[in-house]
Amino acid sequence: MRNKILPFIKKNLVIILSIISVLSIICWMISDFFGGIIIVLITYGVILLPLIILYLVTFFIALFKIALNGIKSNKLLYYTHLTGVMAIILFCIYNSELLKSRVIMEVFVSSGDLNSTNIIFRESGKFETTVNGMFGYTEKITGKYQWVNDTITFLDKPYDGDIIPQKIIVDRKDSTVYAVKDKVGDDDQRKILLNDFRITKIDF
Repeated sequence: MRNKILPFIKKNLVIILSIISVLSIICWMISDFFGGIIIVLITYGVILLPLIILYLVTFFIALFKIALNGIKSNKLLYYTHLTGVMAIILFCIYNSELLKSRVIMEVFVSSGDLNSTNIIFRESGKFETTVNGMFGYTEKITGKYQWVNDTITFLDKPYDGDIIPQKIIVDRKDSTVYAVKDKVGDDDQRKILLNDFRITKIDF
């Protein structure tokens, strides 16, 4: 059995390594949708860098073999790396601004030394909250909001915790964000400065 396996591996080493490297790159990209924390904890500087190098090496070897012998002789190698390239392109398009509406405001929220949150408000009425935590952990939350005069109302919860209120008041002149709170025994509302909130971009 061993006499059969070793020659097979030796003969198809580039293909095997290509499949491993492409699958690893795809898994790495998929982990981004789940915060990326697991892949960060176990791979940075240990597994991830060698896998990227392996992917690049097998990619250029595949190009050389295909250029030398054609696609017919290297079908598996060709389709493996084609899958990898397509996955990378689709991932980049998904994370780019190409398919999204214009950003009209960005707000940075500091929630401690180890955590920070960035909220993007788009012209389409959608917001994107990106939470950055320890060890490269990232969580993305999307939803809808309404902007009437100077008040933004989140129609979907923008954050799991309570540091971001459901309504905020935007002061464009001072680039400041306020919380909306009811006065005790009064129906009026007052502005309470949100010290951890900072407008980093406003364009409308």
